[in-house]
Amino acid sequence: MSKVTIVIVMYHYVRNMHETDYPDIKGLLIKNFKGQLDYLSRNYRFISIEDYVDFLYDNKEIPKNSCILTFDDGLKDHYVNVFLILKKKKIPGCFFPSTGPISTMKVLFVHKTHFLLAKLGERSFLINLTLQLEEKPLNFLKNFLFQINLMKKIFIILTIH
Repeated sequence: MSKVTIVIVMYHYVRNMHETDYPDIKGLLIKNFKGQLDYLSRNYRFISIEDYVDFLYDNKEIPKNSCILTFDDGLKDHYVNVFLILKKKKIPGCFFPSTGPISTMKVLFVHKTHFLLAKLGERSFLINLTLQLEEKPLNFLKNFLFQINLMKKIFIILTIH
């Protein structure tokens, strides 16, 4: 089997932030998302998660420069802004909605963090972090580090031999 590179691109917020109730939450503008799709279309071949699974387990062929798009947390953005663009361009996407907020009626820690950063600013947010860290250091640190690790994964390149 020849060497295949698969680029997995992970998205969260895809919206025109200035048009939302929370304009200071960081995200990707819709026009920039379309630009990324154009770039990826020129340099990679989009495959579905099913194609990837078939490649891994059934030795099915996939293009040498394959790309999988993933969308985390099941945000409204994904349906309103992303889904129609992907459908129009016939690009597969893999959506991972979070079930926790539905079953527990609680906002995910990562979204609370984004909201607080947007509302408080970085300085106030860090002061708040320090206070919480002093009160419950182990629980807070464990949860915070887990979320930071999730947020770091923007672009993962897997090389399969």
